[in-house]
Amino acid sequence: MKAVSTSAENLTSYFLTGMKTLSYEIFEKARDMFDYIFMSVGEGGGISMLFAGFQDLFELYKTRIPSLVGVYLTNRSSVVDDLATVAYTQRLLILLSRLPTGSR
Repeated sequence: MKAVSTSAENLTSYFLTGMKTLSYEIFEKARDMFDYIFMSVGEGGGISMLFAGFQDLFELYKTRIPSLVGVYLTNRSSVVDDLATVAYTQRLLILLSRLPTGSR
């Protein structure tokens, strides 16, 4: 069985847009039901887009944004390591700039 990686190099605009759409679906089904949302993270792109979606909803509906908590395996701390580097931030910004205009 082959494992699938979500490193910054292979994050696609579809994945990022899908994570943003997830926040819309949570809002549609549960509105203000959740105080916290726990999500597994690897590189941090998914949880960043989830937050971006909740920010959009806040601007439209003035709804509150649940606290997002990223969790990762103790032997996989790349999100902590990568966020400390400028190179990771630059790669993420490049990927975000490739998203279709309506999904940002």
